[in-house]
Amino acid sequence: MYLQKLYQQHKGWFVIIILFITGQLFINYKRGVVISPFYHYGMYAESLEKIDTLKVFELTANEKTISPFKVSAQQWDKLMLPLWYYPIIEYHNNNYFNNDIERLMNKINIHPDTTNFYTSREPNKFLVWYKQYVASVINTSIDSIQINYITTTPIITQNSVQLKRTNAISFSKLCQ
Repeated sequence: MYLQKLYQQHKGWFVIIILFITGQLFINYKRGVVISPFYHYGMYAESLEKIDTLKVFELTANEKTISPFKVSAQQWDKLMLPLWYYPIIEYHNNNYFNNDIERLMNKINIHPDTTNFYTSREPNKFLVWYKQYVASVINTSIDSIQINYITTTPIITQNSVQLKRTNAISFSKLCQ
């Protein structure tokens, strides 16, 4: 057995391996504690729930829908993350400002400057910026951009998954 041979040849490494095994068993037992280099291997072992609807952003530039399969994963993340975070920016920033920044600055008698902190959304300004941003990410000039938040229903067949569009909301309406 490996551990017997290791114990006979090098007791120091034996102790290290036993500590590693013990740590890994503890992490698996606790379920939820993850400390590098100990990872909980069962964290992806549960079955996934069936998804009835899926909500995604549909990005159309120059009247062509940008597909996640036509750009790299990094580019897709760069395109989608601002869209996911912008509608909640007002809520997040107001909470962050009121709960943390303003409270801490008042404790040290400094009046916080709100001019450099976005506490409200301005979708039209965002869309102007986002149009330039998309152009830089996909390296193409963009004349028009349209963003919709769509609800889809997956239709699963033997060979593929099709998404049936059931509802669409414009990005500007989503931000209201």
